[in-house]
This record gives sequence, C-alpha cells and structure tokens, in this order.
Amino acid sequence: MKEVKKYLTNNNCYKSNKKMSLIKGVMVHSTATPGATTESFVKAWDVPKPNGREVCVHAFIDDEQIVNTLPYNIRSWGCGGSGNNNYIQIEMCEPKEVYFTSQWEYKSKDIEKTKEFINKQIEGLIEFIVNRLEELGINEINEETVTSHYEGHKKGIASNHDDPRGYLSLAGINMNKIRELCKERMSSKNKKVTSNNGIELITEFEGLKLEAYKDSAGTWTIGYGHTSGVYEGQTITKDKAIEFLKQDIKSAENAVNNLVKVEINQNQFDALVSFTYNLGSGNLSRSTLLEKLNSGDIEGAADEFDRWVFAGGIKLAGLVRRRSVEKDLFMKGYQDVEDSNKNEENESTEENKEFLVKITAGTLNIRSGPGTAYNIVGKIRDQGVYTIVSERGSWGELKSGAGWISLNYTRRV
Repeated sequence: MKEVKKYLTNNNCYKSNKKMSLIKGVMVHSTATPGATTESFVKAWDVPKPNGREVCVHAFIDDEQIVNTLPYNIRSWGCGGSGNNNYIQIEMCEPKEVYFTSQWEYKSKDIEKTKEFINKQIEGLIEFIVNRLEELGINEINEETVTSHYEGHKKGIASNHDDPRGYLSLAGINMNKIRELCKERMSSKNKKVTSNNGIELITEFEGLKLEAYKDSAGTWTIGYGHTSGVYEGQTITKDKAIEFLKQDIKSAENAVNNLVKVEINQNQFDALVSFTYNLGSGNLSRSTLLEKLNSGDIEGAADEFDRWVFAGGIKLAGLVRRRSVEKDLFMKGYQDVEDSNKNEENESTEENKEFLVKITAGTLNIRSGPGTAYNIVGKIRDQGVYTIVSERGSWGELKSGAGWISLNYTRRV
C-alpha cells in the first residue's frame, strides 16, 4: 500500500514539535467516523484545534493509502494519556456502510463489502507497523510494542475508548491476530522470492508436459516436473504449470534465503534458486560456491558454477549450458550493482551535502542501504549526534561508512 506524506502543519500538535524520548511501538485506533477517508481527515485536522479539540496522530489508513500526518518522532495527541509519550499512533478510517448499535458495537449494511475493506486495510496496517518497528530496532511483537487504544486504557496509559476492537470484529479480527500477522510479516520480510526472469530461466531447462505421465520411477508427473497430487489423465494449462512450479521451488528459495549469509541482489538470488532446484539444497549447502559467496568472494563463487556440469561422471551439454546461463545472470547482477555504485559515487548533487543529526530514538537500526528491505548491520543506542553525507528520501548515509539510518527518528542540529 502506498504511503504519502501530508503533515498537518497548521495543527497545534505539529507546531509544538515536542519529541518522544522513548518510542515503545505502535498504537492502533479506529476513527468512529464512518465514511470519512484519509483525505477527509487531512483536510479537517490541518487546523490548530480540529473541532475545538487538541488532537493529532501520526497517520491515517483506509483501503487505498496511508497518509503520514506527523513526523514519527514527534509526540502526538492521539490517546488522551501517557501513551502519547511513547507510541506512534495510526487511525483506521471506516467505510460508509458501517454504523453503531451502541457506543462501541459495530454493524454493517453490507458485511462482505466491509470485510473486503478491512482486509485491504489490514495488509497496509501490518506493513506500516513492521516498517516503523524495524526503523526503531524493535524486533519483538507483543502487547507493549503493538497495542490499541482499548488495550492502552486497560494499562492506564490511554483514555476510556474501545477502538479499534468493535470495528475489527466486523471482519473477525482482533489485536492478537494483528500481532500474529506482524510476526509473520517481520519474519518473512527480508526473504526473497524468485522473479519472473528467474522463473523463465528455470522453465527454459525444465521440460513442459501438459498431460500427466509416469516418470522413470513410475511417478505421475505433469507440468515442469510437478508430482504432488497428480493423477492419470490429468491435463493442465501452461499457466497452471507455472503455478505448480512456483510451489515446487519454495524449498529451493528457502534454502537460498537460509544458507546465504551475505546480501545478494535479485539476479543472484534467481541464479542460485535455479542452481538449487536442479541440484538440491544439500549440494548447495556443501558447495564451495556457497562458502566463497558467504566469504564475500563474488567472482570466485561465480566460477564455481562451471564445476557442476557432470551427471554420473559424464559431462552433459545441457548442464554446461544451464550453468553458463546461471553464471551469466549471477554476474550480471553483481556487475550492475558495481556499475550503479560507481555512478552514484560520481554524482554530485545537493542531496549529498553533509549535515548533522541527533538521534531521537532509544535504539535505531543501521542498514546496509536506504530502506527497510536492506539488512540490519548495526544499531545506534546513544542518541548522539552523527554526520550524514548522503540523503535518499527519508534515509541518510552515515559518514562513518557504517550504513544508512532512517531520518524519521532524528532531528537536524
């Protein structure tokens, strides 16, 4: 889900510019205003006191977008208690077909439409929560790091509201489910999957059969070597064969994700998945190719592809060609990155001027690149002052060379 920045610069909360000294996590609300969109709230709340109240949160979310309305390190006025000191707060907008039967009991005039709306919202909400926690260096998902207005009230850190409990119940969801989905998202976020280019590479070397047949071992097989649930007389389309293949390469993807300990790009990942799908994860795990790759010897690892061209002691032309294509893809990825890095080093723009920032988060992740998709390579815990030499969006590169940090949790000095 896209996230756009529209700070409420006329809101008294924004103008107060009071920083949170310790951010513990994310607090979730629902607006209790059916039919009001993110844009509606941006317009209504970009005033000193919306509806005569001192209110402001960090973001709003509907079924299409997230709008960031307050810098994430600024103290919001969202929960009416001490939780404002420690939580990034987001409001879930509600579709027009929902209504109340009591103060916090929700019903819907079109429950299926409401469920669809909420489920889309949840996908974006999970991404939002996990991104914020990772930027803060918070790796635990629990009731303290991911909470709600209702739960905050039970802890004595928020006013007596029930949200978003009643609203979420329309889709059969509660905060425990939200936390469960956050855990799944956090654990899988940095895992790559094979791109369409990688799929095309594999299909180039795997024979396609659209009618079920028995392989040499007598196993019913179809598509690109798929065997699970295949029966005599079964026929499929090419699209279905691709779908089966994507299921079958999961074990190879998991092996590459788990065994490779250094950062690789998509082309390199695709090449390794093709290699592993063909030869098995055991061969990858014991290979000199993996050993060299994990030691940082990219060129040496690439040369190892050439060794895996034998079957039963016989050098096969098909394997020679497959390893050559995999190696070319593997090196193309490396060379593309090298060329890109050289170009970036040669660029001189206004964004690359040095400036100082003070860390406002208790713990801030250092990443290998400008975004949460990059690996965590260190942490800053001293809330000190650091020099930024390059800026990409909301990310800054540390002068020390240690990596990149999110500038959402800093202030310029």
